[in-house]
Amino acid sequence: MNGDIHVEFEGKYKGINYLGTWHDSILGLQGMPMLGDMYKGWRCGYVEIPKAHPWYKKPYMEINVDCHGGLTFGDKIPIKAGWFVGFDCNHYYDTPESCPKEYVERECKYIIDRLLEVESVNNI
Repeated sequence: MNGDIHVEFEGKYKGINYLGTWHDSILGLQGMPMLGDMYKGWRCGYVEIPKAHPWYKKPYMEINVDCHGGLTFGDKIPIKAGWFVGFDCNHYYDTPESCPKEYVERECKYIIDRLLEVESVNNI
């Protein structure tokens, strides 16, 4: 069993949708048991990319945003319609306590601010 994904929060900032998820897991990569705080699970943050934006369906590795751990996701997500980019808080140094819900929400808003900067540059 790889665990469950739960939407922990949803919001709209400057007209852009975002959400945070909690991932329960008792298994890590390749089925290995997780150690320490990672055993509890982790959070991820996602930002919906508008269809008209240059980032829409662009590979996340080509999007230069300095969010927590860098972008690690770009695709549709099974729990929402739309195209999303996202990041995870499942790095070696992360714990649920060091990456609380409020932190993930701030990082989502940071990504939205960068998204809107790119949009305004392209509209000049």
